[in-house]
Amino acid sequence: PVEVSSTFGANYGAQCGAWDEPKCGELWGNITVGAWCCRHWCYASSECPDAYQSQAIPGQYFSYAACNSYAAVSPCKWTQVAEEQDPCTCKDKSGIFNAAMKAKFSDSYGSTCGAWDMANCATNYRPDQ
Repeated sequence: PVEVSSTFGANYGAQCGAWDEPKCGELWGNITVGAWCCRHWCYASSECPDAYQSQAIPGQYFSYAACNSYAAVSPCKWTQVAEEQDPCTCKDKSGIFNAAMKAKFSDSYGSTCGAWDMANCATNYRPDQ
């Protein structure tokens, strides 16, 4: 359809390609971007075992498996974008520690996933916390 080619480009999905990689955030900003943006895919039959319904063309299906012989674009900038936007990613907030907190906790406290309080919970917190 004309509206698809004007938005996504001519021949979008007609053969294997990393169609979404160049403008994934612009095209799919309402969907979480990530490594999928860099994967090759093409439109395929709904009978394909990994057929996904197209968001661009209702009633059409696409497949990553049909393009398995193609390596994903690497490095994929959308993986980093997804990690930066993930609300569950550990954030290093030690820069906001006051002097009392800096005396108790290391500079990297809470910056990565870990059981940070396991060894010193009784020392650093009151029993009612």
